[in-house]
Amino acid sequence: MSAPGKTTPPRRGFCGPFDRPGSGAAAADMPADRRTDIPEGGWIDRYAPGSLRPYLRLARLDRPTGTFLLLFPCWWGTALAAHGAPALRVMALFAVGAVLLRAAGCTVNDIADRDIDARVARTRTRPIAAGEIPVPRALLFLGLLMAAGFLVLAQFNRLTILAGLASLPLVFVYPFA
Repeated sequence: MSAPGKTTPPRRGFCGPFDRPGSGAAAADMPADRRTDIPEGGWIDRYAPGSLRPYLRLARLDRPTGTFLLLFPCWWGTALAAHGAPALRVMALFAVGAVLLRAAGCTVNDIADRDIDARVARTRTRPIAAGEIPVPRALLFLGLLMAAGFLVLAQFNRLTILAGLASLPLVFVYPFA
């Protein structure tokens, strides 16, 4: 809080290593028509083929924080359960699975929120809200993500497969909670 009669200058810059222009404190410094949660000029814009860019943005592959939130508890649990060092194969499967599940969750969220996202400055440039990906294609993309995720899940034992399948309703309910 500032003293009476004094104003606090707006925060400038980024809040953390994964923040991008258009999010967090930096958003306050941007003109209203440029506020977006999609970073410009990142690796997707520089290296990905144009036809894949909307899908990579839909999967939020340019913003890894959500993937880390899924991945680190899996790695932590694996490390605690291992007798010695955890198997690199299991750790890699969890990493791939976390990327796929996060992408599926983002796709479900953007399909569910497409009408709202189109009216909010921060989210109107998301691929579905902006019309870059039609809903039927987003559903196809979701199906591909789920199929790939199941292929990863099928590499585990029966108990792990059942636990993974039991978590799927959370992915689909999240946007409505």
